Amino acid sequence: MIRNLNDEFMTPNYDNNETKYKPIDLTAVCIAVAVWLVLSGWILSLLSQLNAVGYWISATVLGLVVVYWHRLHLWRVSVVEHWRIRRFRRLLPRLWLLIAILIFLGGILYAPSNYDGLTYRIPRVLNWLWEGKWHWIDTSNTRMNFQGVTWEWLAAPFIAVWHTDRPLFLINFIPYLLLPSIIFRTLRLLGTGPRKAWLAMWVFPAAYGVVLQAGSIGNDMLGMSFVMAAMLYALCWTRHGKFKDLFWSSSAMALATGIKATNLPLLLPWVVIICFGWRHLAAIRARLFFLFPTLLVSFLPTAFLNWHYCGDCLGTVLMPNAVRSAKNPLVGIVGNGILLILQNMMPPVLPYGAKLGAIIPSILPLQLFEQLRTNFEMHYDLGLGEIPIEENSGLGLGLVLFMAVVLIFFFRHYKKMEWKGWRWQGILLAAGAIALGTYMAKSGMTVAARLCLPYYPVLGLVVYAIVSSDLPFRVVRPAIIFAQGCALFVVVMTPARPLWPALSTLRFLRQQLPENRMVERMWKVYQVYRLRPRVFEPVLASVPASVENLILVGYGDDVDTSLWHPFGARRVIDWNWDLYAREAGTKQLKAYVLMPETILKSRAGGMKNFINDYKVKLVGEYMLELKAARPPELWYVFKSFY
Repeated sequence: MIRNLNDEFMTPNYDNNETKYKPIDLTAVCIAVAVWLVLSGWILSLLSQLNAVGYWISATVLGLVVVYWHRLHLWRVSVVEHWRIRRFRRLLPRLWLLIAILIFLGGILYAPSNYDGLTYRIPRVLNWLWEGKWHWIDTSNTRMNFQGVTWEWLAAPFIAVWHTDRPLFLINFIPYLLLPSIIFRTLRLLGTGPRKAWLAMWVFPAAYGVVLQAGSIGNDMLGMSFVMAAMLYALCWTRHGKFKDLFWSSSAMALATGIKATNLPLLLPWVVIICFGWRHLAAIRARLFFLFPTLLVSFLPTAFLNWHYCGDCLGTVLMPNAVRSAKNPLVGIVGNGILLILQNMMPPVLPYGAKLGAIIPSILPLQLFEQLRTNFEMHYDLGLGEIPIEENSGLGLGLVLFMAVVLIFFFRHYKKMEWKGWRWQGILLAAGAIALGTYMAKSGMTVAARLCLPYYPVLGLVVYAIVSSDLPFRVVRPAIIFAQGCALFVVVMTPARPLWPALSTLRFLRQQLPENRMVERMWKVYQVYRLRPRVFEPVLASVPASVENLILVGYGDDVDTSLWHPFGARRVIDWNWDLYAREAGTKQLKAYVLMPETILKSRAGGMKNFINDYKVKLVGEYMLELKAARPPELWYVFKSFY
């Protein structure tokens, strides 16, 4: 019989005759804190007190709740007992620990550079804090309004209290530290033996997308962590019938859906697991009311607000020019299937990856390729590069090879294996496959490997539980070491947080190989990532500190977080030209205006016409490079007359 929770890995065995304390479940603690912060965000917004004082009051209330709960349940937690040195005496745990240390160093040494995070996640939090509440933002960057808000509510107290984005990587890093425990416990509840579960707990956290986002402000890895926790506690509920397991599972699943709407199909396999424990419902039906708060931390409030403000629960109507949904489900499945295969099999280094990504679509039948271009964004760009980056990364070659080794061994020896619980495991696997198929049929986004991070555990862990019953250690150990080695290389080499002298080395190579395109490409990528967190900082030299409003007339996806520095000093209004022209024509804008040369020439009629028509004065011009795929561009700073 499978023992409960952490008995075999993280939690020491306490003798009830020697101590009255109960061990603490750190995964449940993380879920509880996340639920509290999300609820605090909504409540403080309703009270128009979304600020540092409001969060200090919330923290005080939380502290009182913890003290009261501790007196009732007598928790005990010891870092020494949870992280005993002997747990890392073997090679696989040591490699995982080394990866975790390097991820932490990268997060400490470098400012966040995730493009989506700097484009709309942090700016939307700063807009809310400026107004003291959640509000529908008047902006051309519509993703500030209709996207899920779980990550933002977790980030808001950091920004409100400390006025910096540097600690935000901890939102992902702390769940990463818990992944081995969650994987081990989940596999044990799925029927996997302790030795096989111990092997898997070190390899699944080696996925490229996981290790790259663990030190970043991306939110896909966080969604994956919540999905895995929901799966774990749902299995605990099925086995033991305890209401607390159902509550933690419901809370984790609600948080996962609150991060991104693309996680909604995963409700199907979660409901399947919950239904396996239907016989326990009668005993807890009086307490089901306490599950209501989990709805408030899910995507439901965001869906209601989207419907209220734009008439669409998902909010996709706000981006009419972006292909975010596949028009043809069959084309969506085929296109996402190709993306998942190519992006998940990305090696640590792929020379001329960008060229290869441009060549592969041309090999496809012309009719199919045209369908893919019309059903997917960016004309079906495969997103391949020379090295993995967090924007496009999924499993990675190492983890794919590990699963391939496991499956090959299974198909060669399946007649000799013992089959236990395969029926309910098969039902769960089918539910996960239907959820993934639903995403593939609907999604028209080309970053499939990254967006599917929460789907991989549901499928991968169940497949591993089914096929690994007689898997010998000598077969998979080299594959696990290779996967961890690939992850280690990716963490060190990532352009977002390089842990090697990247710019110095590339500067030397540029001098020695001045005509080498590969060296030039690497130099440009590393340089853009280095400057991205503060790419607009030079512009602030032309903006007086006393100015409260700075209007960015850009492309709707500019990394404008650096314009907010120092946080709380000014508000950045992100508009496109049409919105600016409408507002400037109806009211006298008291603000500084930042605009690229392209928009100035194509929409404003040139410098002279813009100055005369909108009563502005040129106060500065700067050459900025926002993306590696886009050449540097001249940006102008204007002062409105008032």
